[in-house]
Amino acid sequence: MNYVRHLNGFFARLGEDKRMSSYHVSLYFALFQQWNAERFGDCFVISRSEMMQLSRIGSANTYARCIKELSDWGYILYTASSNLHSGSRVSCIRFDTASDTGTDTARDTGIENDTTGDTGTATGRNTGT
Repeated sequence: MNYVRHLNGFFARLGEDKRMSSYHVSLYFALFQQWNAERFGDCFVISRSEMMQLSRIGSANTYARCIKELSDWGYILYTASSNLHSGSRVSCIRFDTASDTGTDTARDTGIENDTTGDTGTATGRNTGT
């Protein structure tokens, strides 16, 4: 799982999806944080109260609508729990799948690391020569 590519893919999709509100984005990032804490496993368990608190959603109706829509729109796979004492199950759809498989950091992060002028002679310490 490439964290940066996933977020770039999410934002690319977000830019094209006019249905997404700030509630959806906030809830998605709360889910993403939980997915990250679970080491990006295939599926993880969530607590409605924890997700509402983390996403700053104050209404249970808004939370229920947004999580259902995120699932319907293909951002997550959501399975509601029928047991009040066990959490619902979520799988996040991966957005880090790119056509290239290279590991060029400049392409992944947008930060270029130009070392062409570095000859390795200026080390910043006195070598006594």
